[in-house]
Amino acid sequence: MYDLIIRKGHVIDSRQKISKIMDIGVRRGKIEALKNEIEEDGMNEIDALGCFVTPGFIDYHLHMFAGGSRHGVPPDMALLANGVTTGVDGGTCGSANYEVFHKHIAQNSIAKIKACINIAEEGLVSFSFNEHIDPCYYKPDAIRKVIDRYPGEIVGIKLRTSKGIAAPLTSEPLERTLEIAEQLKLPVIVHVSDPSFSIERLALMLRPGDVFCHMYQGKGETILDERGHVKPGIKKAREKGVIFDACNGKGNYSFRVAVPAMKEGFYPDILSTDLGPLTCYQHPVISLPFLMSKYINMGMELEQVVDMVTASPARQIGEEQLGTLACGTAADIAVFRMEEREVTFYDCDGMEVKGQRILIPQLTVKDGTIVYRQTGF
Repeated sequence: MYDLIIRKGHVIDSRQKISKIMDIGVRRGKIEALKNEIEEDGMNEIDALGCFVTPGFIDYHLHMFAGGSRHGVPPDMALLANGVTTGVDGGTCGSANYEVFHKHIAQNSIAKIKACINIAEEGLVSFSFNEHIDPCYYKPDAIRKVIDRYPGEIVGIKLRTSKGIAAPLTSEPLERTLEIAEQLKLPVIVHVSDPSFSIERLALMLRPGDVFCHMYQGKGETILDERGHVKPGIKKAREKGVIFDACNGKGNYSFRVAVPAMKEGFYPDILSTDLGPLTCYQHPVISLPFLMSKYINMGMELEQVVDMVTASPARQIGEEQLGTLACGTAADIAVFRMEEREVTFYDCDGMEVKGQRILIPQLTVKDGTIVYRQTGF
């Protein structure tokens, strides 16, 4: 007998190239069966008829260091009710305070927690002042010690290159960060809003697997040229393997950039929220399913959008057990409905886009245990 069976849901798993109605059988925290029909019984059975069933979502970039920073939200509160079973902290902590994050957040959450470590040792401590990104302050040995202490938990190095943070420096912080990342064998995640130097040069400096974060931001220089087309250097960066994250946030998304770019087929590789205290359950972000709904209403297929929050970020963080419903993998599962009704999406400039469909989470399973269930489902 299975511990849990989810029956008759429309299963979407981009890694296995599946998009059809199937049953899922779970035993001892693992997915043991994925079939057109499971004939055995389960101790707990869920009727998912009319619903979509996917791997648990991965939010590749949000801020969860509450208690040591004003930037964090409690992960289980922000994630589980939205079908998100894995969260990656977007560089809230540096080497000086990562220990606190690990002990109080990563170790004590139901959701699986990974993190990018900020190149600045203090990380994002306060909204009142920015982190120090002058390379003279970098401490690569301290970063290495944290990585060695928590193997597999840190999945990237974060750098913000905005003019207000980098001035009077330009490319020097990124150059040194890339050198350190190469030594530590980690990708670099670069916040590009209002970049401190040429955005094309920035993108082309990145290595395959590095992440261009906030791809649709509209402050200062953007990915579009004066005619509204995606710049050649941006396209070339993607061709060489740079990862583009549509990380939304409160001030890092503009329809005037996203709409023309998407018309040219320049879609995200990863979709993340950049959730923090000002955006968790509040416009313009609200939640990962809300942002997924935005891209569906902007013309992307559901299967494409699911890939951006499952298989694609799982590859980026090197987790083969995540982002798929393959037999033998961890039973992290999201169940949701597609509801037909009018919904309004906003960007950081107050522009609105109306849509007619929205994803409503119904059930979240983490390691085989139901951790969220909408009343009435």
